[in-house]
Amino acid sequence: MEGVFTVILCPSCNEVGDSADFHCGQCGIELAQAVTANADLYEVARLQQKIKEFKFIKKQGELAKKEVIQIIQRIRTEYTAYTRERETKVQGWGKIVKAVRFAQTASREAQRRKFAEMLAPHEQRKQEIEASLLDLGEIILQTEAFLLEYKNRL
Repeated sequence: MEGVFTVILCPSCNEVGDSADFHCGQCGIELAQAVTANADLYEVARLQQKIKEFKFIKKQGELAKKEVIQIIQRIRTEYTAYTRERETKVQGWGKIVKAVRFAQTASREAQRRKFAEMLAPHEQRKQEIEASLLDLGEIILQTEAFLLEYKNRL
């Protein structure tokens, strides 16, 4: 029977179903489908396999997140090395000293912006991966909850 996996995603709008009542929050379609007795063991095996697949996908996402975190750490390490190696600002109160300090500040701000621009796409990707992992975790929990409820009905 094809309808068992609609517990996870709504077939009409592809939204994650509500684990409490198995109705789509967006369009209201009932996601829990009646399963005939002769297909029960097959459906349980399919759900268990689907949970394994979701967990594997989640591990892949966690690995991708680790790779992005390593890139972010490398960029931050480069910036830290840059800040440690740069010279201190010129000291004093004269007009020439203030002009030199102003130039130094502008240079440092430009360098800071450069590193921030280098970090931005990786930070964004990290946030996207984290959001996907949260959604996937919710899907896994909903599928496991449905499987437990389904097994109790047998």
